[in-house]
Amino acid sequence: MDQNIYFKIDAYHQLPMMERKVIDSFVCHCFQEKIIRPIHSKMLDFQSVRMYVDEKILIGYAGYVILYSDVYHKTFASVSCFCIDPLYQRHGYGSKLLRYIEQHFAKQDNIYFSLFTCESSKLSFYIKHSDWRIVPLILTSKQYHSRVLGLSVLFQSFDSNFTLQNLMDQTDRIDLNLPDDIFI
Repeated sequence: MDQNIYFKIDAYHQLPMMERKVIDSFVCHCFQEKIIRPIHSKMLDFQSVRMYVDEKILIGYAGYVILYSDVYHKTFASVSCFCIDPLYQRHGYGSKLLRYIEQHFAKQDNIYFSLFTCESSKLSFYIKHSDWRIVPLILTSKQYHSRVLGLSVLFQSFDSNFTLQNLMDQTDRIDLNLPDDIFI
């Protein structure tokens, strides 16, 4: 892991089509999907966080979108498609990408907290290598429901005045108000 690590953040939908296709292919490969498809809906303004080795080899990716919570009256980031190339896993790159995202969120004036969903088999990685914590919160959107899908919800605050207790005092569920067929 002595190689030079380089991060780049851009609006996903404003990237050239060929670059989006490289990202789509990379993410689908990481998730072992047989069909390559666009990973982010055009209906949402996703930011694309890429991690490169030596500024040219894509080894990690995470997308995020800023959403607004009617319950908390705050904007928050929702992370999607977090992945590391299988050839580069278990070498600390995932931890580096997590830390980079956390630091990026902490610097933003419009991100008060972050939520994302995760399969239970991957929870220990996020708990060990980041400040995201499991919360007994349900995320919903149209026909989607995090608990029904078997997903755990992770939370991290980037505002010292907004704690996990604030989150749980208000409600046990957040409707993400996402367009049809989209869940993060």
